[in-house]
Amino acid sequence: MLTSRTIGEEKHSKPAAVTKIVDFDGTIFFTEGCVSEASKDITGRRLTGEEVHSLPSTQRCEIFSWSDKKYAGLAVPNEQMLEILKDGADEHEIIVLTARTVDSAKKTLWLLEKCNAPFDLLMVRRNDRKTELPKEKDGEWKAEIMKVVKRSCQSIEFYEDRIENIVRVKQQLGEDGISYFLVSREGIKRV
Repeated sequence: MLTSRTIGEEKHSKPAAVTKIVDFDGTIFFTEGCVSEASKDITGRRLTGEEVHSLPSTQRCEIFSWSDKKYAGLAVPNEQMLEILKDGADEHEIIVLTARTVDSAKKTLWLLEKCNAPFDLLMVRRNDRKTELPKEKDGEWKAEIMKVVKRSCQSIEFYEDRIENIVRVKQQLGEDGISYFLVSREGIKRV
């Protein structure tokens, strides 16, 4: 079983009608500038997120960790996503489900609070899991978490910037009670 760690408390005493499960990087915040600068520091050249994802896990983790430590302030809030989160935040449960680790939880919380992003729960990976899980497993990990969440809610809206993660979650959980949304700089579309 893949594990996670939760930070925060649920504010609802009963299950919400809709639970919004939202990725962080590329969804609530555009962080490619942070990663690009960190990759330059580590490798000597600016890499795209996809190029960083193709690196060996040790180097990839080093870049992501450094981007969080040194360049978190370069993250750009996704205003359209923030509006969706704020709309009905008192009636919906909002779970931020990210592949970030416990080590980056403080910076993640800082960014969420900085832009007044409403959320009930932040779920991050345990530090020991990050290097073990290649990006291909991200969707599987998210599907496992969502399977547990689905048991206690009527409907899920899943917001994610990586289509391959949406496909993996859909393969494992189907579409019954779950709406899937692909997030990009160009907008948010249901898939």
